[in-house]
Amino acid sequence: SHKHKSGPTKRATAAQVATRIFVAGDRSSVGKSSVCMGIIGSLLRSGYSPSSLAYIKPATQCEATQLVQKFCEARGVPCVPVGPVVYYKGFT
Repeated sequence: SHKHKSGPTKRATAAQVATRIFVAGDRSSVGKSSVCMGIIGSLLRSGYSPSSLAYIKPATQCEATQLVQKFCEARGVPCVPVGPVVYYKGFT
């Protein structure tokens, strides 16, 4: 009989196994941040550690502190509340 011998197992890095969820809406104030807080809260309740999660807001119209930032900070979830794209009043 012929036995199959596999080579050494390579371990995946965190970036290779990370699941990314992009929450989008067609306009402002439709609940994107609320959905994000719900997803993060559900993942925390289901056993994910805060350090295994992250929140990134890639684009915004407001640079003031938002509720989702406070939510993440209170739970120890890494957070980038203002990403590289900021749309100023009148742009959209």
